[in-house]
Amino acid sequence: MSTTDPLIERLPDGAIRITVSGISSTVSSEHLVDERIKQLQLRARRAEPMRGERNPRARWGPNQVREMRRLHLIEKLSTVEIAERFGTYDADVSRIVRWERWAHQDQDLMLLPRPVCDRRPPTPEQLQRRRDQANERRRQRRKADRAANGTLNCSRCIHWGPKTGRCSMGYPEAHQSKGKFAADCAIYVEQVPIATAA
Repeated sequence: MSTTDPLIERLPDGAIRITVSGISSTVSSEHLVDERIKQLQLRARRAEPMRGERNPRARWGPNQVREMRRLHLIEKLSTVEIAERFGTYDADVSRIVRWERWAHQDQDLMLLPRPVCDRRPPTPEQLQRRRDQANERRRQRRKADRAANGTLNCSRCIHWGPKTGRCSMGYPEAHQSKGKFAADCAIYVEQVPIATAA
């Protein structure tokens, strides 16, 4: 018996109760039963989620979804490599191989362990960019800490001329604010004291 098969009961008061997929309705006469069954079956079909191939906006078919999961779980391909094969984004493939999408399908593959896919190693340029970004964040954090403590001063900047008492980069604010401009200066870099050899 399918979920859209009707269950018909006659009630003690003579009415007829029709139930289809948990949706019930009562009619008072026998000649209304057939039409009510059609209405309830239509409501039950509409209530079912439009997932997978039933969704008219679905981009993938069941065979393509199974192939993505097979490539990832059995062939051990990364989501990036699968996405390149299917012409999509790795986030879309990741949702499919983690059963966030198309969860009703391929339950037999769900028990397989997920592979650990190594990402491509970063290029030297990427590593240098990461180091530069980390150094810049560290510099900004130190600068903010010194500004909060009141220890930030233009006279400690590498651009400050100790003999002239002015900023060598040409910021007049540094001189006019008596060196307190350092907290707002975009090019402030603190001098590193030279360690003397013992």
